[in-house]
Amino acid sequence: MPRTYTEIVVLFLFLGGIGLMVLGSFIGAALIVLSIILAFASIRTVPAQPPSVAMPTFLGARYDELIREGIVLVCPGIEDLIIKDFLPEEKTLMYDEVRCQMKGTDGQRISGGSVTVEVSFVYVPDVSAARRFRLFLNNGGREKIDSIVEGMLGEAIRQQASMMTWEEITFAKAGLSADLIRILTDLTPEEGADDAVVKAFLQKALVNGVADVKDLGISVRRVNVVEVEPEGKLKENAEKQAIELLQRTAETTDVGTGINLTQDLLEAAQKHPGGVKEFLEFYKLQQVDRARRSAVSVDSSGTQLLDATALLKSTAPPQESEEDTTSG
Repeated sequence: MPRTYTEIVVLFLFLGGIGLMVLGSFIGAALIVLSIILAFASIRTVPAQPPSVAMPTFLGARYDELIREGIVLVCPGIEDLIIKDFLPEEKTLMYDEVRCQMKGTDGQRISGGSVTVEVSFVYVPDVSAARRFRLFLNNGGREKIDSIVEGMLGEAIRQQASMMTWEEITFAKAGLSADLIRILTDLTPEEGADDAVVKAFLQKALVNGVADVKDLGISVRRVNVVEVEPEGKLKENAEKQAIELLQRTAETTDVGTGINLTQDLLEAAQKHPGGVKEFLEFYKLQQVDRARRSAVSVDSSGTQLLDATALLKSTAPPQESEEDTTSG
């Protein structure tokens, strides 16, 4: 089937020429030759690498036809092609100075410090239909859409963060990711879903790409809140609290049975801006400064509570054996 006006004209001239030749008219031969000349002069190619599509224009005006890779006929000066690849676009969006709340001395929530939020966003131009691809072009293509999405997600993140403490937003990354997906695609996990269901939703919801509902003309492949980190004084205070807890833990002799201290250490590790692994490494360095302990070597098991417990046990002072006690 013809996809451009040029292809329609070439086909009409060629078939018309054949018809006239059958009737014995020499004009038919002229029309066939003209159609061949026009066809060769109008050849354009939509590339297969990178995977691309094209939308034709007639005197500068786009019309709703989506042309896949291969040869297409467009008459020079009258028709043209807008060719775009549809490779995935992967963006890392950084939002600084995202204000959040904190708990005052009386337990009431007040305006707190700020955090940095990192979001991973992947999309492709939606080439499932000409209308969707036209929307992609109307919105300015990749560069403009990147800016639109960045502003849209940033507004949602700042609104959510304004109602949470930085600790809460750190542990709500999965829920925040699900909310950003909802904004772009209207997909959402079932109401009241627990963390396991939300995480399963995040893994499966966008696997095959989902068309956006904001008329951007894109197919969303991934939206994920990667990291939330405190900034400025908030970060300094978090580190100070971790150091104080480490010192208190190190000065406790009954570490081997200190279950409460293990829980305290775990909570401090979870709140540490660099995460549990970085916290454990920091804790080990603190032990080097204490003469009664040697450097600690603990491998991360992948389970936060086990890591914290193992670390406490590894730094416990050596207990006297029964033989030592008897001899004493």
